[in-house]
Amino acid sequence: MAAGLSRNRHGGLAALALWLLAALLTVQAATPARQLAFRRDGLTLHYRLQPPAALAGGAIQSFSLALPAQTLLGTFRPWQPDAARRVLYTRLLQAAGKQWPEARFHLQTTPEWSIAIHDPDGKRLPEIQSWLGAEQQRQFATLLKESYLQQQQDAWGQSGLLPDYPRIIEESSSELGDVAEALLQLAGGEQADPRTRLQWLLLFVQTIPYHALQSADGQRGSGFLLPRQVLLENRGDCDSKSVLLASLWRYLQPEIPTRLVVIPDHALLALALPAAPGEETLTLEAQPWLLVEPTGPSALPLGQLGEESRLFIKTGRYTTLPTQPTETNSMPSR
Repeated sequence: MAAGLSRNRHGGLAALALWLLAALLTVQAATPARQLAFRRDGLTLHYRLQPPAALAGGAIQSFSLALPAQTLLGTFRPWQPDAARRVLYTRLLQAAGKQWPEARFHLQTTPEWSIAIHDPDGKRLPEIQSWLGAEQQRQFATLLKESYLQQQQDAWGQSGLLPDYPRIIEESSSELGDVAEALLQLAGGEQADPRTRLQWLLLFVQTIPYHALQSADGQRGSGFLLPRQVLLENRGDCDSKSVLLASLWRYLQPEIPTRLVVIPDHALLALALPAAPGEETLTLEAQPWLLVEPTGPSALPLGQLGEESRLFIKTGRYTTLPTQPTETNSMPSR
């Protein structure tokens, strides 16, 4: 009986050991993709990344990215209506004084902001007023361009100011070329096919910590960060991270276009890339475009959406915005 008890005890220990090993392997296999470490040394960014088992067997990746010292984009700042109005009318008064030196112009702030005109030759007043209206529109457009903003109307008929996504992506893609090339090496280098490249870019962007970036009043778009800012600050919200992914993709695969898909309080990306069976797509230009969720924190694979994203898209509550400059990029499409 003693010997039997000994065998049972050892057998039980062995079974327990096998169970613990199996449980450990299950936990490791189920470990979500995530950013394990981030360190910034000037313009050099250091990462340790845990990919899912489907990529590189889940082996931890350590790599560095170098940002260029110079940038044309600067820092994106939220639109401040009062400050913008002061700048606009200051420029307008200066331009009017140069264009019509014989006339006098005076800024009125009540009951609303306007410019009063006093012209010795009253016959020119209609002409001056017409010029002033056109100049105000021109100066406003210049101010928006300087701020990397554009006027937009969404699918629900609401107008407002949004980041100039096409221009930001176009300029960022060239500036972040070295970053895209470094990430391409994770995917296997030049021989990697477009889907493999996208998988690694998507994983990298998803694992950047999510941050809502909302202002105190919660105005949409107020917290947007440029792609370079997302990398430097190691944080971003839905449209910031989607634009970063689109910028990196533009550099590596300029022949495969993307579009920003906007749903209530969220944004994701569609790519003109063939989808595998079971992957979510959106019909654009009479073709199915592959949908991806760059936001995270869940590292959703290609063609898999969050429940809210799927619901809004299935019910038609979305709009799409171009990610490359066109003559009509101020209007959304469906």
